Amino acid sequence: MAATEKGVWNLQEVRDKQLASEWAYDAPSSSFNQTWTTGASAMLGVSLSGPASRSSPVQVPGTSWGGPSSLASIKLSTGVGELFRMWLKNDGTIWGAGSGRKLGQNNPTTYSSPKQLGTGTDWRSLSTSWAQTVAVKTDGTMYSWGEQSYGELGQNNNTVYSSPRQIPGTTWGEWVSTASGYNVSMNIKTDGTLWAWGGNNWGGLGQNDRTNRSSPVQIPGTWSDPKDMASKSVIKSDGTLWSWGYNRWGQLGLNESSAPSFTKHRSSPTQLPGTTWSKVSRTFSNQFGIKTDGTLWVMGKNDYGQMGQGDDINRSSPTQITGTWKNIVSGGTPGSSVLGVKTDGTLWVWGNASNQGAMGNNTRNIDYSSPVQLPGNWSDVGAINGYGLTAFRGV
Repeated sequence: MAATEKGVWNLQEVRDKQLASEWAYDAPSSSFNQTWTTGASAMLGVSLSGPASRSSPVQVPGTSWGGPSSLASIKLSTGVGELFRMWLKNDGTIWGAGSGRKLGQNNPTTYSSPKQLGTGTDWRSLSTSWAQTVAVKTDGTMYSWGEQSYGELGQNNNTVYSSPRQIPGTTWGEWVSTASGYNVSMNIKTDGTLWAWGGNNWGGLGQNDRTNRSSPVQIPGTWSDPKDMASKSVIKSDGTLWSWGYNRWGQLGLNESSAPSFTKHRSSPTQLPGTTWSKVSRTFSNQFGIKTDGTLWVMGKNDYGQMGQGDDINRSSPTQITGTWKNIVSGGTPGSSVLGVKTDGTLWVWGNASNQGAMGNNTRNIDYSSPVQLPGNWSDVGAINGYGLTAFRGV
């Protein structure tokens, strides 16, 4: 029997020992949130001391964070700007860490541990972007807070709100999404209508124009009972994938060469080929989709290898990454980190690592143009935004 080591180690040293097979790690039986990120430790939400960034997973305290069973890709979001992160727990409470002005706490205080937003237990879904959060309650009301430049809070102005403020209406649905890159926000109402607001420089509001909107406007079409949604992309119930907005690098997957021409962008929803799409993830420069057979398809910019093809060549048509995948999220700064979990529970990362260790594999400043595996068995992926990556493990 091996001797038991005693002493004090920081979380990075513990992780180093695990990767060197000096220590083993047993996950608890309950679901919990493993977070690894870059940026300030306050954004991590784990009250860390010492170096601000972490290049390997560290656990956020608590065991009831919204996990795979509660649609983590929708109900858990991160944001960057002044560095902040938001979570929705299974009990309907919202928590945040980082800059208080972005957390809806009505103050500029920075919180290095998760702090609850008010006392409400009736939150249903949330999404965050660079500087704002949009969240929906169980009664169908929707709220927003944070900063805005293009009307992305949906308040008919560009005012900063440091606490939740209701967006008019009482029939907003659970499907809510925000996105960086001219900051578009979207929601599908309970009647199946799709609404968007915010920046529209490249047609991201689907209005066939390029005029910003500071209040929700309806996108034409029938969108009821979608399979999945990312800002400026929706998979309908019939398995068709529709996308619009910026398309300089071919990220809409329409087989158009890379060019900075307005003719390449789409200001109205445009269908990608196929009728078997099931999940979609979108950044300003890339799009990732999983089909019903578990195949993963990528398209768009590839300057950091985020296409996972072992090269830096852009793709304007869907290109497959080998394997059978359960879920995929993309984002980061500058929108070029990718995190995916396969159906066998293995977790993979690729793309831009930055100097903050965003790949979570105990390295810094090393980009990967092909997927690399992280240790352990994982349940699902949560979110990427700014420098932060989030995944779940345990059942």
